[in-house]
Amino acid sequence: MFSFWSPRIVEAWVRWRVGLFLVALLLFVMAIYPAQQLSFDRSIETMFAPDDPILVPFRELRETFGGDQVVLVVYQESELLTDKGLQEVETLQNDLKEVGGVRAVVSILDTPANMSPAVPAAQPILKLFEGFLINENKDITALLCLLETESERKSDTNDSAQTLTNREIVADIRRISYQHRKDAVIAGEPVMVSDGFAYLEEDGERLGYITTGLLMLVILIFFRSLRWMIIPLIVVQAALIWTQAALVLSSFQLSMVSSMLTAIVTVIGIATVIHLIVRFRDARSEQLDPKAALIQAGLLVLSPIMWACSTDAVGFAALGASRVGPVQSFGIMMALGALFTAVAFLLIIPAVVLWGRRDTDPKRVWGEQHLDFAFRGLNFILQTKPWKVWAIFLLLVGICISGYPRLKMETDFTKNFREGSPIVSSYQYVEQNFGGAGVWDVVLTAPEPLTKEFLQKARKLEMRLRNEVKIQQPDGTTRPGLTKVLSLVDALDAGDEVAGSFLSRFTPMKVKLNMMREQAPPFFDSLYAQHPDKDQSSFRIMLRSYEQQSTEDKINTIKQVRKITEEEFPGKAEVTGFFVLLAYLIQSLLGDQWITFSFAGLGIGLMLWLAFRSLSLSLIALVPNVLPIVMVLGLMGHLGLKINMGTVMIASVSLGLSVDSSIHYLLSYQRHREEGKSILTSIQLVQDTVGRAMFFSTLALIVGFSALCFSQFVPTIYFGFLVSLAMLGGLIGNLILLPFLLLQFYSDQPSTEVSEQPSIEAI
Repeated sequence: MFSFWSPRIVEAWVRWRVGLFLVALLLFVMAIYPAQQLSFDRSIETMFAPDDPILVPFRELRETFGGDQVVLVVYQESELLTDKGLQEVETLQNDLKEVGGVRAVVSILDTPANMSPAVPAAQPILKLFEGFLINENKDITALLCLLETESERKSDTNDSAQTLTNREIVADIRRISYQHRKDAVIAGEPVMVSDGFAYLEEDGERLGYITTGLLMLVILIFFRSLRWMIIPLIVVQAALIWTQAALVLSSFQLSMVSSMLTAIVTVIGIATVIHLIVRFRDARSEQLDPKAALIQAGLLVLSPIMWACSTDAVGFAALGASRVGPVQSFGIMMALGALFTAVAFLLIIPAVVLWGRRDTDPKRVWGEQHLDFAFRGLNFILQTKPWKVWAIFLLLVGICISGYPRLKMETDFTKNFREGSPIVSSYQYVEQNFGGAGVWDVVLTAPEPLTKEFLQKARKLEMRLRNEVKIQQPDGTTRPGLTKVLSLVDALDAGDEVAGSFLSRFTPMKVKLNMMREQAPPFFDSLYAQHPDKDQSSFRIMLRSYEQQSTEDKINTIKQVRKITEEEFPGKAEVTGFFVLLAYLIQSLLGDQWITFSFAGLGIGLMLWLAFRSLSLSLIALVPNVLPIVMVLGLMGHLGLKINMGTVMIASVSLGLSVDSSIHYLLSYQRHREEGKSILTSIQLVQDTVGRAMFFSTLALIVGFSALCFSQFVPTIYFGFLVSLAMLGGLIGNLILLPFLLLQFYSDQPSTEVSEQPSIEAI
């Protein structure tokens, strides 16, 4: 089992340290340029599997209606419907039309009847646009900037390298809007996505600095050595650069949860080096010179470190089983990070540890002797009071699992960002003044040209949607599930009201539609269009709902709309939109959590079996690492923490990271057993050596993950907090439950072993 890392191999590892370091340096230099090219994939589609059925109607919607990406520019003006107020709307609209990447801008000036909103006769038209272009009090207006599709932008520039991105377009819209109105609010899906990724890019850099700084401080406080504070930093930086370069070379792009890359690789790297620090320090205390001490430490830690990094990679790779794009990419990215951490350790450690003669020895941690005595007292309790240990664990597990029925999903996408951030404030403003920020659609297969019979059926569908879609409130009353329903039918009805019943009665439908198309082309084309590649026309009914409502209410509203739509247009309608995608995204995440956790458990279990060559030990190793995760998920229910993109990953990630301690523990335990030591003596020796390293490395992990709580992205905060909690549970499990299980299932001669206490010198 330990034959590969034989003294000869480890001695060669130390002897060839300069050559290994030069290889690392060469690889590092070669990786710098490609690593800088790593970019974000900012499309909403990447959050789903490419073949997810829910994406099909969403793509059809975008292809048919010219992209359908809308940026809202909203501002308040008490004199909005005066000549001065309308002139301001026109000036801003004209300036926004000049922004590259903007296909059209729709405002209250684009009325189907082509009349000024200030004219009293235009009241039916204004009523039509309430909730979209103007609020109910007529003092807040919205301008809808319709963005070009990516193909349209490429055809404009004829140079894909110069194609405008949504981020650049949103920045120009924001700049022009603020020049006109300092109080303007910018919202819409492109804004949410581009601003969200901007926060994440800032997060990635800031969290990397914070994590590194905190962990360096922890190591300096623990071991009081500048050399050993810098060594893990070198390992981490090499692993990061190689990971980023590998992602670029494989045409990989970062996703919405990728801001944690630097922080997590830093945590893995430093936790790995801490095990070496403790073993190297112990070897130096035996009066060995640095080279001999490194060889002895290498013999003890190289095998568990390589197995630990491999199980980390397996735990992260299990996230690849997710159907959610960001979770998949995070798993692949972090699996590479874990493997490159192992490579960096092997190539860099011997040279930097043995370079020079100053500050070679890490010191003992203040109060470390108390930790040794605590471990020995713990062993005594585990052996003499087993039923109390069983009772405590079962009670805690039962209490936590009782929180599972209380787990809820978070479908309000604005809750992914800190309260008070510009993106949240913008959506709250739209939510309060325009009847909700949730925008979605019913798309009907329509005849060409439109017929009176079809429009009559569409009118009936709209009436049912307005009247029958209801949300049950806690007090027993109901409220409308849809705050706005709008289509060409409503525009025609408003036009008839303006024109008068006599004219409307004798005007052919074809003439009405042609007049509307001529007077308000952006409005008309956004509601009725032909697919560019298919002989099929689509009729669009635009819906609006409150974004900030419970998951149950959202899903219930969508189901009601689908049911009514299918009854009126069986097989000829689709319900889709950003609101629908995000509502079902979290449902997909919840199902994925158990799938990825199962894959992680199986993969890590297999790695443990290969490492220990023992099925029973592999199963025992999983128990103290799985239970804390199960308990943390139940605790989420008790604390009212909702499931989001961050929480769905904690199970697989926590299992992969916390099982590292079990690997170090059990490989050391097996070595002592092979040397002929009894079970209790082996456990006590492991507790006094590996136990200390586990304690320090887990504290470092918790401190490192606490840096994620400074993120602007709420799922990252949840991830950092919950993984820290799971890691703490894993430490307790590995220091208490793991030796307890070994004593229960493998104990030998307990009566003669209770008082056996090996001395520090013997260790």
